[in-house]
Amino acid sequence: MSSPEPRISIEDLAKTYRVTKRGRTVREVPALRGVSAAVGAGEILGVVGTNGSGKTTLLRALAKVTRPTAGRAELHGRVIPLLGLAAGQPESSGLENALLLAALWGVPRSIVQRQLDDIVAFAGLGDQISLPVKGYSTGMRLRLAFAVATHVEADVLLIDEVLAVGDQAFQQQCLDRLDEMRATGCATIVVSHDLPTVRRLCDKAVWLEDGHVAAEGAADTVTRAYAAHATAAEEDPDEAADDQHGRPLALDLVTSDGSPLAAPERGDALGVRCRFEIDSTDTTVTATAEVYAGETLAFRVHSPADAWPIDNPGVHEVVLLVPGGLLTEHEYRMRVIVELRNRDEVTRLDQGDALRVSVRDPDATGAQGAVRPEVGWDFRWTGD
Repeated sequence: MSSPEPRISIEDLAKTYRVTKRGRTVREVPALRGVSAAVGAGEILGVVGTNGSGKTTLLRALAKVTRPTAGRAELHGRVIPLLGLAAGQPESSGLENALLLAALWGVPRSIVQRQLDDIVAFAGLGDQISLPVKGYSTGMRLRLAFAVATHVEADVLLIDEVLAVGDQAFQQQCLDRLDEMRATGCATIVVSHDLPTVRRLCDKAVWLEDGHVAAEGAADTVTRAYAAHATAAEEDPDEAADDQHGRPLALDLVTSDGSPLAAPERGDALGVRCRFEIDSTDTTVTATAEVYAGETLAFRVHSPADAWPIDNPGVHEVVLLVPGGLLTEHEYRMRVIVELRNRDEVTRLDQGDALRVSVRDPDATGAQGAVRPEVGWDFRWTGD
């Protein structure tokens, strides 16, 4: 008797980004290199690896957000990609945003309406489902997005780090819901840095390293191998340094003109400056920044895909420019991960949550949310 066809089939998937300079391709940067995997109905696959190993690129390729350079991926049935926290339409209600999100995923309106009571109950929004989402906290928007994604009869679910956001009770609620979806035959891929969660939730796992599959198999076996590898690298920094092309130097907060900034207030434009040293020439630099409000991921941003080609060794810096008014009165943790690519070798410079910033807002009234972007308003008379 033949085995049933997998819901998700990935064969030799590759993705290469082109680094351009003055309109000319100066280097190709591989993000995925021949990744293969299969996920059957009712299975959950965990994907683990360091930042920059290709995890998010894999999900983006499966969700057709980016086109793979080579290889093949087939996903059967209704595919729901939950790859981040969509801002939504701030002036629209939670219900209207739920319908919009479902429409973007190709889900009929009738399914959302049929499942609406369950969606609202799971998200814990109650009557607030009728209020504009501009008044929602980041956690409320997350609960709504996850509730919609897991109640619209998905055949395939793609989740990128969403389980790391929210309080412990909600995280457990999410895990229980994924178990329920497993029972309905949904095939799921989960990207996560939370190894205990991957062991508890997933049937099997893939460990990505520099775009390659470093290991695959039972979730417990793969995650323990990955953890042992990470621990060995930390315990033997001299050996790890042999493969490094640079080192982090400092992470600090500056004003828009580069001066040190100690006590920012809401409205201050600021920069998160990461200084690092590069030992080699012919190096390409990219960066990822993560900003947390407490334990909640406020936002994650990436430098341009075409990166910054560097031809001279020495001290360099990248600065995340945060516009005035975006941050609210919160205690923030800020992290910048710099990736150096030299030919086929990759060095990741990560100082962890090295920068903690307290933002004051003397004019704050009521709930502010983790971020509050400045928006414009328009009012016009349209006739009788």
